[in-house]
Amino acid sequence: MMFAAEWRYMLEQNKNVDFWQDTVAGLLINDGRIAGVRTSLGMEIPSKAVVLTNGTFLNGLIHIGEKNFGGGRVAEKAATGITEQLISLGFESGRMKAGTPPGRWKKFELQSHGGNN
Repeated sequence: MMFAAEWRYMLEQNKNVDFWQDTVAGLLINDGRIAGVRTSLGMEIPSKAVVLTNGTFLNGLIHIGEKNFGGGRVAEKAATGITEQLISLGFESGRMKAGTPPGRWKKFELQSHGGNN
C-alpha cells in the first residue's frame, strides 16, 4: 500500500496532473480525433490523450450460480455505454473470464470413536 500512496503523492505534486474520480461514460471525438471524455455525472473533461484502464468493467457481468447481473468488483457497478461507442469507432469487444473459480467445499462428518470405557 505504501507504493501506491507514494506514487499518488508524487503525482499530486505535479501541477500538470488533475485527479477526478468518476466513471467515463463516453469519449469526446472531434474531427476523428480524441478530444476528451464525458463522465457518468455529465462532466466533460477535455484532453489531447486518453488512457482507458477499464479492466473487466466494460459492460461487466457477474455470474453467481444461475444468476447474473451487471457489475465490476464487489459493490462496484459495470461501466456501460462506452463499449458501444468504442465498437462504433471500429474497436472490437469480447468477453473473457476473469473471475474467481467456485470454491470447493468438503463435507466433514463428526464421528464417534467410542471412548475410554
